[in-house]
Amino acid sequence: MSIGVLIVDDALVRSGLAFMLRAAVAPLEPDVVLMDGPTHDPDRRSRRYPRPVGDAPHVLVPTTFDADQDVLAALRVGAAGYLLKDTPPADIVHAIRATAAGEPMLSPSVTRRLMELAGARDDNSARAAARARPAALTGRELEVAPAVGQGLSNAQTADIAYMSTATVKA
Repeated sequence: MSIGVLIVDDALVRSGLAFMLRAAVAPLEPDVVLMDGPTHDPDRRSRRYPRPVGDAPHVLVPTTFDADQDVLAALRVGAAGYLLKDTPPADIVHAIRATAAGEPMLSPSVTRRLMELAGARDDNSARAAARARPAALTGRELEVAPAVGQGLSNAQTADIAYMSTATVKA
């Protein structure tokens, strides 16, 4: 099965990719468009990658920029994938085939960075929320908290803190 590929990039990159993909390039109606990223060039920041509708091509972004904001910006505006230009040729062909089949495609290093970024944000936001919680507790709740942390029952906590069991429960 041949896959039509349209390459939108500077002349040198177009030539190199076209040479490498010559067997897969069709002159009309591409299945995949290789289009350089939108964010590093101020004139291209507003570029939108159309989401495929019907037979419209999927856009795969081959770029030298692997900054988190560039990847996220490309994906937000409709790119089907993000591929670093230093990707080995066989992997580029695989990425084109996967993109043509409608599968999202990211370079492994980009996937790893996005996973780290997602994990860092989750950890940081969870930590921040945990740090903020004690500040929201009342004085009585702060008295009860250590007993709860030790696993004491409401009755035991009430005895230690000189409170009623109803107050401890509340």
